[in-house]
Amino acid sequence: MLSYIHSVLKACFKSLNDTKLHTLAKGITCVAMGIRTSHLIDIAYLDYNKAKGLLLELRKHPDGHSLLLLQFKDRFTFICHKERLHEHIKITLTSNPWQYISVDGNTPILSEDYSIHVIHWIQDQLLPFISTHQVDYYSSILPTYMVSLTGWLLEYPIIYTTHSLEDKQDAELDEWEVKTNCLGNESLQVIQLWIDDYMLLSYSYPLSFSFTSMDIQLKAKIDSRLIEINQIHPDYWNNHSNLRREHIKLDRFAL
Repeated sequence: MLSYIHSVLKACFKSLNDTKLHTLAKGITCVAMGIRTSHLIDIAYLDYNKAKGLLLELRKHPDGHSLLLLQFKDRFTFICHKERLHEHIKITLTSNPWQYISVDGNTPILSEDYSIHVIHWIQDQLLPFISTHQVDYYSSILPTYMVSLTGWLLEYPIIYTTHSLEDKQDAELDEWEVKTNCLGNESLQVIQLWIDDYMLLSYSYPLSFSFTSMDIQLKAKIDSRLIEINQIHPDYWNNHSNLRREHIKLDRFAL
C-alpha cells in the first residue's frame, strides 16, 4: 500500500523530493488503513480537478476504496477515511467532547460556544455528503472558521478558533487579512503522537489549561486502531504509538 501511494504521489507532485513524498505517502497510508480520519495535504496547493485525479488514482488500490476528498477552493485538500469520518461525526454530534480555545483576543478563552459553526457545517454540509455515494466534496469558499474546522478534521482533541461567534455560517475568510492570535509569548504544551519514525499528528494548547487525560485518551484510540489493523495486516505497524510532550514559547505562533 505504501509503495503504491508513493508512486501515485510521485506522478502528481513531480517537484517534491523523496523525503517529502515518503512522509506524505505515510500520512495518506495511515488514513487509507483507518489509523487516522483525515490528512491535510499541506506541502502543495491542489486545485479541485487535480485533487480529484489524485483521489481517483488512490482509490484504485484495494485498500483505498474508503478514501474521500474534502476540497476547499484550491487551498485546503483533505484525504479522508469514510468509516472513520462517520465515527468522528457521530461522537461529535452526540457528545462533542473536544475542547475549543478561542485565540482571537488578548488571552486564550475556553468555551464550547466556539464549536457551533463547525457543528452546523457537519450537519448541513458534511453529513448530507457522506450519506451519499459521492467521493469528493467541494467548497467554493474558505469559511471564517477554517482554523477550527481543520483542527476538527484532523482529530485534534484541542481545537483553536480564530473566528467570531457573530460570523455568519456562510461568511468567507478574507485570505489577505492579517489574523493575529494570542499564542505568541504563551507557554504551550506540544503533544506529538508517533508511530515508529513517523509523526502521526501534533497539536498544542496553553499550559494554563490541563488536558492530560485527553492526550492519553487520544493515544488509546490510536493504539486500538493499530491493534485492529494489525489483525488484518500482521506486523505492518507497531501495535503502540509513542506520546511525546514538550514545552515551547515562541514570539509568534502561526495557525
